[in-house]
Amino acid sequence: MGNMWCDMGRSISLEWVQRSVICRCDARTVGILSAMAFSFTTNIISFYNRAKLKTFIEFQSPYWLLRRGREEDARLALETLRGRGTDVENELENCKTGLEQQTSYTIRDEFVQLISPNNYKPVLLMVAVQVLSNMCGHRTIILYAYLVAPGIGVIDQDPMTGTITLAIAGLLSSVISSSLLDRSGRRPLLIGSALLSAASLLAASVLMIFPVLPGWVALLSVHVFVFGAGLGLGTVPGVLTGEIIPTAVRYVGVTICMITGSLGLSLSTCVFPEMVSNIGLSYTFMVCAFFSIFMAVFTWKWVPETKGKHLVELQKEFTDARDHQRT
Repeated sequence: MGNMWCDMGRSISLEWVQRSVICRCDARTVGILSAMAFSFTTNIISFYNRAKLKTFIEFQSPYWLLRRGREEDARLALETLRGRGTDVENELENCKTGLEQQTSYTIRDEFVQLISPNNYKPVLLMVAVQVLSNMCGHRTIILYAYLVAPGIGVIDQDPMTGTITLAIAGLLSSVISSSLLDRSGRRPLLIGSALLSAASLLAASVLMIFPVLPGWVALLSVHVFVFGAGLGLGTVPGVLTGEIIPTAVRYVGVTICMITGSLGLSLSTCVFPEMVSNIGLSYTFMVCAFFSIFMAVFTWKWVPETKGKHLVELQKEFTDARDHQRT
């Protein structure tokens, strides 16, 4: 949800800058600077302050309580999370086992720990997910929303209106996504979101190449794309990153994923207007649809389901996969 508010703010700022008489920067430059300034600033600050924020983030979580020897309070915390009357003994034992296997690492130690396949494979997996999700174009299209309506042929829509309606579509889908994450699981939500995004963009592309229907139908398809992407592509990668990255490299691994995701966003922000100028908006949508399909296939093939799984179980999956490859 926070990502969509940031996208809305960047989009509206971009529109006002373009209307300014003082500023002579083109839209591509403003879009790149907006995305990079926001993303890199937050990621760098996050990297240096993660250790300081750790106590706040884990305040009275089961792990936080177990570290302080408060096992009964940890049991009550798990019952509160899972529902009163739920048997949490197995999960509590998994938490205790995970804590016994953990060591307090410095940032330098975490970089050393990245050499281990059990650590770098989950990080590389989430780097790919973060980059691919941004290359699907949902945030870029919001940033350059002022190009969409004229490119489709709807010339009577104010660019500011198009920017706001696309951002609202993404915001609504992010709200819905938060309630679907634990019901449907991460993998189904991410795959479904990618396929819906691809289908809606392909529909918009076909309607632009063969304008057999009014332009507003293609414009509606773009809104469906932003809504569909917000259900999974915009939210699930961040959730998976926090769940899959091993504890031994948690701070460095998450930071690497966030920075590479920002690079993917910056790259798509840079390339999008150039592609629109050279091959047209319809074929640019097709490229984004291709990345969405590839994202769905990649998720189906490589991304594990994390719903209801403990971190120890997820780490064991990567260990078992490595052992299987050796045999």
